Amino acid sequence: MKRVLAIILSIIMGLAVFTACETGTSPDVDAAALNNIIGEYQAVAVEDEDNFVGGWWHLSIRDEYSEEGSDFSIYDNEAGNPGVEGKIVKLDDSSMVIEINPDYYDELPSSNWNDSGDTLEMTYVKTDSGIELTNSDCTIAFNLE
Repeated sequence: MKRVLAIILSIIMGLAVFTACETGTSPDVDAAALNNIIGEYQAVAVEDEDNFVGGWWHLSIRDEYSEEGSDFSIYDNEAGNPGVEGKIVKLDDSSMVIEINPDYYDELPSSNWNDSGDTLEMTYVKTDSGIELTNSDCTIAFNLE
């Protein structure tokens, strides 16, 4: 009887721990789409005065189980300054929404990009050389490293 009680208590405890743990997986994130864009990318510099993008911007897209931090990060890899970083909360085969982490928010990679303060929404296209991210009709190309 004690053995049965111990097994039942173990199962209940295991279920309680399992349900209390957050996996980080959002039901609005398409796993196949995420796997298609995971990688490390470097921005392609644009010298056009109206659409300037510095070549120092680095894009990192990781899976939701990464121990390295957020799913999405754009940062200045020359100076080490943050750009924008956060959790991918919505992703399909052409668009994504990032929940911005305010602790790692300094600026967006283009003065033409906009965010809501809480989220950054953009469309994307996977290319032969990397990925193109578009926000507010401004596209930034990133080459896969």
